[in-house]
Amino acid sequence: MSPRRRLAWAAAAVATTTWALGPVLWIVALSLKRGDDVTSRRFWPRSWTLDSYRVVFETPLFTRALWNSIGVSLLATGLSVTLASLAA
Repeated sequence: MSPRRRLAWAAAAVATTTWALGPVLWIVALSLKRGDDVTSRRFWPRSWTLDSYRVVFETPLFTRALWNSIGVSLLATGLSVTLASLAA
């Protein structure tokens, strides 16, 4: 493969990765902002805080749903692995 073609592939990979991870980084940055800083046009927060996570994890409705999801996923994974090992 020629160096020019290799460079084009590398540029396409970087562009695709940036396009795919951009929204994820945006959501993470928003989650670290204070309530009054959420509407600012800055990408990264001026002052970082984990208060949003504390509020969410202190909510019983969320923690109950989280444990339910963890339990269901563990049961489904265990069942899938058991059935797949029996079929092998």
